[in-house]
Amino acid sequence: MKSPKNSLISRFLLVAVASISLSSCYVNQKQAIGPAIDTETVMEIIIPYAVELEHVKQLHLEDSSISYANGNVYIQKIKLNFITQTILELQEARELLVDITEGLIENLNTDPFLGDYLAHHPITTANLDICIKFESYFGLYLDKKYVHWIMLQNDFAYFYAFDITNEFNLWNVNSENWHQRVEPYYKSLQIVNLRRAAEKHYQDTHKKPTSLLSNERYEGATGPKADRTDTGLPF
Repeated sequence: MKSPKNSLISRFLLVAVASISLSSCYVNQKQAIGPAIDTETVMEIIIPYAVELEHVKQLHLEDSSISYANGNVYIQKIKLNFITQTILELQEARELLVDITEGLIENLNTDPFLGDYLAHHPITTANLDICIKFESYFGLYLDKKYVHWIMLQNDFAYFYAFDITNEFNLWNVNSENWHQRVEPYYKSLQIVNLRRAAEKHYQDTHKKPTSLLSNERYEGATGPKADRTDTGLPF
């Protein structure tokens, strides 16, 4: 039989343990409420880059969103949707996707504040969803072989022509012409880098020799730069 003193001590310990457990649960719940970084802070990085793309690439940011992980604490994925009136073929579209993706990754990873709030740092294409929709009437009504939309998702790049409008067309296309292409993003990046290196090598090895003669030519008294008042002629 327990003594009253021992019973009192046991009750005290039980209450203390329960209090500590409830306290720890409260702390964990509090840490999981709301993201550690707000959307506005991320947009302070995204919006200036989007404005740059408007001027340099003629892309317009139509929509954006952020997905969080680990109890809404860390940024898991950033999604950007662009629209444009530009007309591009497949290789040009691939270069566009690579340029904006690599630029976005650089902007996000070099920010001194954002890194601590990324679920995976440095951020990679696995943490990005990018969609570019081409809304040119030329592609819609005249030549449907141009790129209609591009998508980067789960490390894969997707390219679709204007005649791919629904799932039925996606699987019933003429194999003689390109209508869709799906490739790992690293392959897109590799192709673009190899082509640009090859282009630079060609340009460097096929430079025209610089002429020793000046491009300016002497213009006589009847030339456009002559002052007719000095010729002494009536006309």
